Amino acid sequence: MQVRRLFTHPGTGDLIGMESRARTYPGLLAHLIKLRDHTCRTPFCIVTIRHIDHIRPHATGGETTERDGQGLCARCNYLKEHPDYTVTGDAGETTTSTGSLVATSHPPSPPGLPPPTRHTPNAPSSTSSGSRTSTEKPAELRAQ
Repeated sequence: MQVRRLFTHPGTGDLIGMESRARTYPGLLAHLIKLRDHTCRTPFCIVTIRHIDHIRPHATGGETTERDGQGLCARCNYLKEHPDYTVTGDAGETTTSTGSLVATSHPPSPPGLPPPTRHTPNAPSSTSSGSRTSTEKPAELRAQ
């Protein structure tokens, strides 16, 4: 008997992750990533997903998980193997860089709720007590 762990969003019960011990993305996990990403995750590319691959390469310790997987078109998947091309991040935010060009991509929001892989506006802030959020005015402007 084979056991697979499924991970759901605590608020909605939506499936957000699956465990895999394979090097490549198996059927249901690949399908989950295709549903999450819709099109190629490379910034400025809107081509149909043809490959599911690791954000952090498997050879350097990347795990076969929903958080380390991304949907890519064939061209972008082969391009990311170029030595001058770097992809970092996770499923919530992927940063692609080559030379001085840096771009970030996020998966599209599902209908209804924001994706659980992004920061939500009502979540507690992780800033220290001495810092301020981007919406607060500096003390010298509040006094006026």
